[in-house]
Amino acid sequence: MQSSIQDLGRPGYGRFGIPPAGAMDPWSLQVTNALLGNPAGAAAVEMTLAGVKARCLAPSVVALGGGEGEYFLNGQRVAPWQSLALSPGDMLDVGGISRGCRVYLGVHGGIEVPVVLGSRSTYLPASLGGKEGRALRRGDILRGHPCEEKHISRRLLPSLRPVLADKAELRVLRGLHAAFFPAEEWERFLASDYTVTPRSNRMGCRLAGEAVKARSAGNLISDALVTGAIQVPPDGEPIILGVDRQTTGGYPVIAALVTADLAKVGQLPPGQIVRFRAISLAEAQELKEKQAKFLRSLSLWGKETFICGR
Repeated sequence: MQSSIQDLGRPGYGRFGIPPAGAMDPWSLQVTNALLGNPAGAAAVEMTLAGVKARCLAPSVVALGGGEGEYFLNGQRVAPWQSLALSPGDMLDVGGISRGCRVYLGVHGGIEVPVVLGSRSTYLPASLGGKEGRALRRGDILRGHPCEEKHISRRLLPSLRPVLADKAELRVLRGLHAAFFPAEEWERFLASDYTVTPRSNRMGCRLAGEAVKARSAGNLISDALVTGAIQVPPDGEPIILGVDRQTTGGYPVIAALVTADLAKVGQLPPGQIVRFRAISLAEAQELKEKQAKFLRSLSLWGKETFICGR
């Protein structure tokens, strides 16, 4: 459906109207890179709903992380969350994603494309970064670093892999404009099941379901936006802003996802059921630190063959 090169994005340019871009599921990107001994932010291929078929041109070690699906190496099914040694001529086929929405193809050493404003990420609306600023297409050649360390063999324990539930729970804090929503509307927002619509993309995850209505905000002045902010347009159906979001906006923000749950949005396919749960700022900070501690621990993994654990 759409594949592009992404890393952890280019933060710090919002004042120039440039969003961060980067991986929609940064947790999966970082773990995939750890399986390869790469820096956490090395560039990889982000595939949405369906993947690519790629032929290996040089000795390589690759890994797949993210959604679940049917993935094949030379016609033999392979599992995600492990490193795979490839030889010239090998064919990797990443088919449809059956659970989740995105999968990441990482390569030992990372994918080499020009750095633009400190990042290799593709921002498609402005044709910025990545492979000539566009999505990947048939015939593209992606260059990494030939791998001589074929003994690298790593996998993530099943107990540490993300659970892709039929109903996703997203934890939130009250948003910048929560005061514009009466108490009953806030409760409606938390009590309702929403469905991800096919109009969703990297800019925003659009939801269908119980409408929530703000009090008249008058001439609401556009405010700065962050990834994970949940805007409510006039139709009352929330939009969760993604990494390609606009940098400012005038729709009221009822809530914002906690940092630890931002990666979940990257795995919400059309039709997915979503429910929100409010937590405290202290809980959100604790979740953020717990996730960051786990990701930091990945840098301690050695280069010898082993099974990754806590």
